[in-house]
Amino acid sequence: MITMATIAYGVGPFITDMNKTHLLHPGWTGHARFHLFWAASSQLAVASVALWLLWGAGGLQQCQLAVYLGLAMNSGFFAALLFKKYYRGALHDPQGIRPILGKIDGNILAVIAIVALLLAGWGCLD
Repeated sequence: MITMATIAYGVGPFITDMNKTHLLHPGWTGHARFHLFWAASSQLAVASVALWLLWGAGGLQQCQLAVYLGLAMNSGFFAALLFKKYYRGALHDPQGIRPILGKIDGNILAVIAIVALLLAGWGCLD
């Protein structure tokens, strides 16, 4: 469970965001693109460390640290969601990926699933 969640938050942004809906979107400024690639690369780097902790380093404390790293990485999503009105943010662009069934944002579903997998995996560590 922890491995699946870690791969999802590490690789997911490269699958969903490195295209014309985000990184290559013609309406995005170069600086916004820079920050997206920086954030996605950072997530991939942290996920790589977490996977090493899970599979290379071994041990209960290392596995717990991998969960903490995943929770920390995904907490940023909830901060962005909480404060989006202050920086005029949005969960999706009109030309981007539309909400599922017109109502449910895929980002929210993905992050909730990742956090749930991390917490469920953490519960199985003992």
